[in-house]
Amino acid sequence: MPHSSEWRDAEVFLVHKGVTVYHTYKDDDIHQGPQTYWFTLGPLCGEASCDCDGPCKNVFDVRSLATWTPSFEAQHPIGNEEAKCIETAVREAIETGLIVSPKSV
Repeated sequence: MPHSSEWRDAEVFLVHKGVTVYHTYKDDDIHQGPQTYWFTLGPLCGEASCDCDGPCKNVFDVRSLATWTPSFEAQHPIGNEEAKCIETAVREAIETGLIVSPKSV
């Protein structure tokens, strides 16, 4: 059976203070839905591929940020409270300078 793939831009998770954060997708397959904890600052940088030289510094796990303070164990699918924890951690990381826009993506 023929199969076709087409490029689709990553969905924006949030824009805060001029920094755009994008969703990442398992194996860079948008049809699998966005990953819960992994994000990227580069729209062309993902879990499986990246145009950066060397290890990609644009992809990050929100749980590794100093601003991450979950209020409880994650549920699957995640609930509204956990989603708020994720967004708050990313916003605070931007505000404190832990996350900055990449120079070139």
